[in-house]
Amino acid sequence: MRATCRGFRLDDCKTFLNEALEINCNMFCLRVLFHCAHRIVFQPHFLCNRQMGIRIAGSTLSRGQRNFAPGVYFKKGESANSQPAIGEVAACLRAVPLVLSTPRNGLFKAMTSEAKLASRRIVELVTKHHRFRANCLNMIPSENVTSPSLRELIASDLMHRYGEYEQQNIEKRWDEGNKYTIEIEKTTRDLARRLFSAEYVDLRPISGHLAILSGIAAFAKPGSVVFEVAGTNGGHEWFYFPRNIPIVNYRPVFFPFDTEEWNIDLDAAAKQIRELRPSVLILGASFYLFRHPVKELVSIANEIGAAVLCDEAHVLGLIAGKQWPNPLDDGAHVLSASTHKTFPGPQKGILMMNDAEVAQRVATAVYPSLTTNHHMMNVAALGYALAEMLTYGEAYAMQVVKNAKALAVALAEEGLDIVGEHKGFTRSHQVLVKTEKYLPGSVAAKQLERSNIIVNKMELEDANGVRTGTNELTRMGMEESDMAEIAQFYRQVIIDKKNPELVARHVITFMSRFKRIRYSFDEGKNPYVRPKLQQ
Repeated sequence: MRATCRGFRLDDCKTFLNEALEINCNMFCLRVLFHCAHRIVFQPHFLCNRQMGIRIAGSTLSRGQRNFAPGVYFKKGESANSQPAIGEVAACLRAVPLVLSTPRNGLFKAMTSEAKLASRRIVELVTKHHRFRANCLNMIPSENVTSPSLRELIASDLMHRYGEYEQQNIEKRWDEGNKYTIEIEKTTRDLARRLFSAEYVDLRPISGHLAILSGIAAFAKPGSVVFEVAGTNGGHEWFYFPRNIPIVNYRPVFFPFDTEEWNIDLDAAAKQIRELRPSVLILGASFYLFRHPVKELVSIANEIGAAVLCDEAHVLGLIAGKQWPNPLDDGAHVLSASTHKTFPGPQKGILMMNDAEVAQRVATAVYPSLTTNHHMMNVAALGYALAEMLTYGEAYAMQVVKNAKALAVALAEEGLDIVGEHKGFTRSHQVLVKTEKYLPGSVAAKQLERSNIIVNKMELEDANGVRTGTNELTRMGMEESDMAEIAQFYRQVIIDKKNPELVARHVITFMSRFKRIRYSFDEGKNPYVRPKLQQ
């Protein structure tokens, strides 16, 4: 289609401009110029991505021109001349960002106004998110809620600053202006040493993923064999996607796994480890009900000179609260974790060791290959969370495990199939619910979300359903007696297939009783209140 835009009335121009303001993409820029003769002129600023199949051409105009020739639309493959409808013109530009200007007044303010509207929209969406999650049963095991004061530390001036250093030389920063950040990091490091009985702590990984990759890089070379738990058995499967990236170009081998016991098959694993002689064994999992045989695997690893890295991201809060054994006590070379799952801190990573040589190798792997600036606002926030866990951690972790066991029992009594029944269901914060008899796991997770119950879908080798956890519920003050009512919501959604919107109303009423944080220096405050943002 080739058509000019002549003949538009003034009202048409206004209509078009209103529609054009909705355009938002980075394909190419276009200047729209107009004047009092009731014509619109389209002038390209620059063109790219011709694969869209549309070209837009227009006159070259100078700032002082008064009489503008209108622009022309071209659509590849068509040559018929016709007058485009207003909607067709707008549709042609639907994916084009605009710079609006007039020849007399220079740059028009419309783009600035549109950006302000977008910023307000973001604030509005954040507000809606806060309101939504405050009225949900937040049961994703990898999430938690922090104290309001901790959140304020994340929003401090530290978020603007750099604090890089090499090896373990906390006081020798590359940048100036760090006299207070050095003390913050030293205090946080000392708190972690005390809480986890670790001689050496590296706070620089900005996520649990980068923490474990740093640990692996400290001991393995490209081509080295690395043992891990398969994703189909609940493992993180670290090398499923990045296995061909040079920095993590290792040979992953999956531990033999006993799906009845929901754990590593120790005898089969021992045989395979001695045959393949890996450089690293990664223990820990994403679907993590029962502890892996750390002590036994450390003994086998020591025979062949391999390192044992325990990824305890999910249970770090339980270790802090002495409800899950610390792998460092059983000889693991590295304890790696994120700090925001059962541990109610900011989203970042941490590495802990008890051997000086191991700590040195890990520090070399961390910086600068995998982490440079390590987000000091999150280091400060982690320090705050560590202090909270030193104070409340044991009571909190004990209640998390009690709630998980009570939830598993209640769900089973409601008729749902729970993984690990013959072993007491769980020893962690997680409960794995098989739903395939009633709904596929992905469908069950979506239906629960519509009911204001937030969980993960579970698609494993021997289990299809949903993964749920009690860590955030516990942080909000729930106890064993509350788990029975929650289990009824699950039955209504998964077995009875009740209208999710109706269930959601009951969930919101239930959640109205739990708006105050527990096990916190901010005891009694509402952690879901949205921070004040500029509208």
